[in-house]
Amino acid sequence: MLKLEGNFKVSVYREVNGENKREIISEQNFEKCQFSEPVKILPINLLQNERLAEYTADCKLI
Repeated sequence: MLKLEGNFKVSVYREVNGENKREIISEQNFEKCQFSEPVKILPINLLQNERLAEYTADCKLI
């Protein structure tokens, strides 16, 4: 869950170790967010046969 205020676009990325690529796995827009009401991002689908990966999220004001 995230506590945001305003309008945001949240992007979740997968970065696989040993590779220099970043893959967007989820993007969501949230409007009229308030700190008093946390927002939930969609669950991330993990790949079973994937090497160790790192997941990051960016929040951008829109």
